[in-house]
Amino acid sequence: MAESDSTLSILMPVKDAMPYLKQCVDLLLKEEADFDQLIIVDDGSTDGSYDYLTQIKHPKLVINRSEGKGVAAALNTALAMNTSRYVARMDADDLVIPGRFRLQKEIIKDRAVMALTNGALIISKQGFLVGRFGVNELSPNLIKRVLLWRNPVVHPATILDMHKMPSFRYPNMEIEDYAAWLYLASQNEIASSRRIY
Repeated sequence: MAESDSTLSILMPVKDAMPYLKQCVDLLLKEEADFDQLIIVDDGSTDGSYDYLTQIKHPKLVINRSEGKGVAAALNTALAMNTSRYVARMDADDLVIPGRFRLQKEIIKDRAVMALTNGALIISKQGFLVGRFGVNELSPNLIKRVLLWRNPVVHPATILDMHKMPSFRYPNMEIEDYAAWLYLASQNEIASSRRIY
């Protein structure tokens, strides 16, 4: 990948997500100018999620199906399918704020780190704002210290620069995100921004 490459893929693991999946995907596809691929790996859904996804016809949508191997395996499958320099994470119950991917690319380039995370708004099932998470701006060194006590990283609001870590894969464990952040923090390569996505 060239240093000037600004391509971006969105990785989304899905398992039985039909109550939320349609709205999530619809909002993402409205942001299509800001990404190159939306890679969704269905991890053995039984609620019609996979059937719904296969009905969507969009040139940037890439769908894969695995058989219940877990989130880490689904994310690693998506990483293996990725062709972009930058990788953004979303979960099927997340909603994207317009402009998120464009702004995150600008910030991660400016900070020159492997990973950047942002805050997130917590919305109730009824659509009400009920909280905020990870809205503090933290340096790589401070994130490393905070990770000793808790996880300050909002996984679905994270962007990774695969140019700087082409062999990165998620550890195959229940806390795949926390283990990944510990590794990146040990390299002083994860930062956060106060912006909310």
